[in-house]
Amino acid sequence: RFWRPRLLFYGVGAVVFAAAATFFVSTRSDIQARIIRLRGMPYVVEGEMLRHSYEVHLVNDGDHPRTFELSTSLVGLEGEVTAGQGNDHEEELLIPPWADRRVTVVVRTPRAGFRSGGHMHARIEVDEEVRELDAPVLGPNH
Repeated sequence: RFWRPRLLFYGVGAVVFAAAATFFVSTRSDIQARIIRLRGMPYVVEGEMLRHSYEVHLVNDGDHPRTFELSTSLVGLEGEVTAGQGNDHEEELLIPPWADRRVTVVVRTPRAGFRSGGHMHARIEVDEEVRELDAPVLGPNH
């Protein structure tokens, strides 16, 4: 007897595994994005302002170059955000296939009246895919 219950069980298991692997590979996103707080103090006091430094790490896992549109803002706090080399809160980056870029984001908030609960919001748009990321902004009495 060739067809035994154990052989049938192995066959069904192989088919289920192949279907799951195909599903996960086909639905995997070609972009990755995350916010990292830079090493050191969570914030630096510069006179009457608090400076917070972050890094947005963008990865293109696709097989063709893609344009990443990064926009940043503050939620729940007064202040300003600058991303990349300019004095703007928006950055557009062309990232080659299988490569990554790191964008420094600096947040400056007034020291007076600082309250916890605010965060830096980053929106990354690539083609039709959008990622929304948040990082807490820390300060005195956080």
